[in-house]
Amino acid sequence: MPSLFNYLLIKIRRKQQQHSSLFLIFIYLIIFCFTPLKSQNITYNNNTGLIESEDDCLSPIKIGLLLPEQYRQRIDPWLSLSLKHLHQILKNSPLALASHCLQLAPKDTACKTSLGMKALFDLMGPQESGGKVVALFGDICTDVNEPVAMAAKSWNIVHLSFTETHAKFGTADSKELYPSFFRIAPGDLNFNRARKELIKAFGWRRVGSIKQSDHSSLALAHERLTTKLELGGVQVVYTASLSGESNDQAIEAELDELKHRDVHIFIADLSRSLALRVFCVAFRLGLYGNNFAWILPGFKISPDGTINNFWWQNNYLNIQTNCSLEEIEEVLTGHFALDQALIRPYEKGKEEILANGKTPTQILEEFHQNCLQEYGSNTECQTDSLAHSSYAYDGILALGLALNKSLILKKGEEEEEFEIDKKLFVSKMRKTDFEGLSGRVRFDDKGERLGLVQIQQLINGSYSIIGFLDNAEGRFQLNKDLDWIPPADSTLLLRRREYVSALLLIIMCSLAFAGICLALIFLIVNIKFRNH
Repeated sequence: MPSLFNYLLIKIRRKQQQHSSLFLIFIYLIIFCFTPLKSQNITYNNNTGLIESEDDCLSPIKIGLLLPEQYRQRIDPWLSLSLKHLHQILKNSPLALASHCLQLAPKDTACKTSLGMKALFDLMGPQESGGKVVALFGDICTDVNEPVAMAAKSWNIVHLSFTETHAKFGTADSKELYPSFFRIAPGDLNFNRARKELIKAFGWRRVGSIKQSDHSSLALAHERLTTKLELGGVQVVYTASLSGESNDQAIEAELDELKHRDVHIFIADLSRSLALRVFCVAFRLGLYGNNFAWILPGFKISPDGTINNFWWQNNYLNIQTNCSLEEIEEVLTGHFALDQALIRPYEKGKEEILANGKTPTQILEEFHQNCLQEYGSNTECQTDSLAHSSYAYDGILALGLALNKSLILKKGEEEEEFEIDKKLFVSKMRKTDFEGLSGRVRFDDKGERLGLVQIQQLINGSYSIIGFLDNAEGRFQLNKDLDWIPPADSTLLLRRREYVSALLLIIMCSLAFAGICLALIFLIVNIKFRNH
């Protein structure tokens, strides 16, 4: 196309010298008719290594990007960097996506089921031009992911979410319901293992639990946890069941039952607002301090990926409670929170080389440099306050690497072309195994990520990371220098005999014998001289 324009412009200049207006009109008509009017889709070309328009792409391959528009703009810098590094990995591969453009086709879902389904049909329909869609990436909302994942199996198309953690995608029938759905963010399978390992590490054999029954994801995950603990030899003394509508009297009744059963270790699966109300009642009942321990979900990551290390301060303003913020903070002090690792743990100088041949430090430095060049210094990506950044980065790599292994070469009339074996694509996704920014990327048979879980403790008003569970490696690590004495899991009742020394026994017996003898003497004297 550029050569055609150059040729026509040269002709125009020559004819301008001849003052031929009719010829100029004819040339402009040709340009207008042969230039397609379409939007410019940004792609990453694997031949040149440049981000460029779809017009320069020989055969684009599309990945449908299902995200709310506002969130997509925040995660875009990481997606661009991941596409760039994916090319660097694949450029030497014998089946590399040569002469193809791996393109992200964004669709704004606004976290609505209707818009998500419309986006799916638009992407899979014949009206979608400029390359076929081979996979779906997103969404951040379960209301979109569930119906799209169920519908995607009709096309046998891979659907990967980098934020989804709902427990329904890890059930026994999830493989049948969502056979081509994968999630790269750790789900409840990972968190339950971490909680079990934490309880085991402190030697606790007796716990109490609190679940929110009207929250499907929390309730389902909690039921699996209690079953897992019982099978592992940990006694779940009592499970308190609450709902978002529970009043203070109902909360107090359940906590009082736990207190009556002498529970010292509490495992809770609650929403933020309900958790704060529970802590208020726990303060009144004295269920806090050095003799108690609370294990909670990670609350500092919002659904939109924003990180808020002081989540209780913001949520306190939205609840009605009889406690002050200071009283709630007193209950929270020392509690454990389990969250997905924002990035794999590393030490400078001892970093592991990742799949792209770079270290985590090099990737972060390159990200901030690109962010500064492309988006300016006053942008959010400079601080990178999104919790899902490393998972979005690894998600694109996972799709690209599996896609590259699913290409089948076929001979065309003019050029070599590739076609994608969809069943093979799903199979290769299940066998994904590489070192990523969020840890080792592996999936189980249900498409569940075997990921990194970080264990945090609230110390002096801020969270400190005290350990990790790497589910891909099966390794649990707790800081050896943890300055905290774990409480006993119940009140200890010790029964023992108390003895007195032999010397004291002899003295007391002698005094008692002397007293008896003296009493007998007085009795005899009293009887003998009773008439006097």
